[in-house]
Amino acid sequence: MDDHTLIIDGIKYWNLTHSSKLKCKDKLPAHVIQSWLRQDTTIEFMILWEKENNPDFNGKAARELQKRLHTTSFTLTPKQWIINTNAKGLVSKAGKNGGTYGVEFFLYDFVAWISPHFKYNLFRGFISFNIIK
Repeated sequence: MDDHTLIIDGIKYWNLTHSSKLKCKDKLPAHVIQSWLRQDTTIEFMILWEKENNPDFNGKAARELQKRLHTTSFTLTPKQWIINTNAKGLVSKAGKNGGTYGVEFFLYDFVAWISPHFKYNLFRGFISFNIIK
């Protein structure tokens, strides 16, 4: 295991904070991650993953948080998401090698969101393998 991944209960997580630092050098990683979490599409994507992979996920609480995203005074943090919904796809870790970690699905979604170049190449790969056609 390297400094940018961790395994908890057999699930591998990648450091989204590190990815943010690499791509968004002029912004605080926590703010970049919170901006990603403000997207309805991000929340919908995370809900789909949690429903499929986490029998203890609280979908009702997730929908309530999603509604609050549309108010100007609310910012969703990874810890709020995890605590309120019993999410397993994100991990918030303090201390050495800390930050926000996400499962592989979330890593790809996050990196595609912060990097148009990555997203373009990802789509090119899908098309070349006839995955989307």
